[in-house]
Amino acid sequence: MTTPNNEDWERRLKELEVEVNPDPEQPNDLSKPFEKTLYQLKQWYGNLSTPAQVAVAIVGIVLVFSVLNSVLKLVASLLTITILAVVLYGLYKFLITPRPHQGD
Repeated sequence: MTTPNNEDWERRLKELEVEVNPDPEQPNDLSKPFEKTLYQLKQWYGNLSTPAQVAVAIVGIVLVFSVLNSVLKLVASLLTITILAVVLYGLYKFLITPRPHQGD
């Protein structure tokens, strides 16, 4: 014979137990979109078969190297443009701008 008050206490005790001891499979805070997406990707990757995991890893590595290659090419282009600008500015200052005469 349980009273409604006793049932409320038992329900509240179970709720507190769930809050204190969350399921280790579930992350505590999924409010941030990046963490939620990362968690979903981990779950999806974990559910793949081993050959599929290897294939996804290889494709991921190829994509990372492609992006890295593009970034390095961009940096190299910016350095080249900077060096060219400095050389052209030096030529402009040396050849085109008038120099004051010393002795006049």
